[in-house]
Amino acid sequence: MKDHVLVVLAAAAGLLVTTSASAAEPSAKAEGPSAQPEEPSADADAESADDAPAHTEPLTPAFVTSRAGGFVDLWPARDNLATIYGVELQIRLARRMFLDVSMTGAYASAHAPGIDRESAGYGNPTIGMHWVGSPSRNLHLYGGFSVTVPLLGDPGDEVSNAAFYGARIRGYYDADRFVLGHAAVRVAGGLEWRIGDSPALLRAEVRPVMFVPTNDKHPIFASSSDLMAPTSNGFASARGRVGFMLEQAVEIEARSDSGFGAGARLQAVIMPAEADMAQTMFEPFVAMTPRRSGVYARIAAPLALDEDLGLGFERNRLAALRFSLGGQW
Repeated sequence: MKDHVLVVLAAAAGLLVTTSASAAEPSAKAEGPSAQPEEPSADADAESADDAPAHTEPLTPAFVTSRAGGFVDLWPARDNLATIYGVELQIRLARRMFLDVSMTGAYASAHAPGIDRESAGYGNPTIGMHWVGSPSRNLHLYGGFSVTVPLLGDPGDEVSNAAFYGARIRGYYDADRFVLGHAAVRVAGGLEWRIGDSPALLRAEVRPVMFVPTNDKHPIFASSSDLMAPTSNGFASARGRVGFMLEQAVEIEARSDSGFGAGARLQAVIMPAEADMAQTMFEPFVAMTPRRSGVYARIAAPLALDEDLGLGFERNRLAALRFSLGGQW
């Protein structure tokens, strides 16, 4: 209450000073033509700008900026350790058009009774484009497509073993980066909506993916119940059927004016041609996001919620960590 009283008194004093100055101005002019009204200073303008609430400046979603960065996903299970890593590039080609490029690699280490194997490999590169639009100050939309080039046409055992884990480490999201003997075509659409003047952000996306075989040696998916059962031809469970996939995700985030945010992501991958038709994951995260340009970072802990990769807290099931770091401009 004391602070409120002081603020009111200060405002009243300022009003009195302004009124007095206005009343004295005619007499100052009467003294001679050289008397001029005082012009506002640049410092005063700067102070006014600094006093304006920072959240009045519109936020810039990640898909509306040029970006370059890297990521590491880590899957530390009891009997195996797997990781994927890579770089992602998003470059503005025109006011509302962007080029998207991603390159990925993988590493897997399996240590269990009768198994002692380490594998490293590369992934399939992805290239695409997307377009953006902003119907309002708080709502931003995007739509686009991408093509995954099948570098993993018919790789050797070591690369195949690493790719097995790489395709699963995100709950089959972005699995096309590590499928064998298939190209992939993806169409994507999504939004970011700031809820009024609150710090809450809602993001959603839908991404259907079609896989096109380049040979008949490597169907895409299979059950991972034999996760630690490698054969001379790779992991026995790394075989399955060609299928269509639908990736979908929703995120909610509370972000401060400084750019620090925390939230959660719920994602599902629908696989109609598979015996297990869906895989869901829950992912809490913290992030630092610049309002326009600067460094971004995100740390997340995805957890598989159902079979065949979950429940994540069980032995050798999917409970991972995700790190990303980069810059946007």
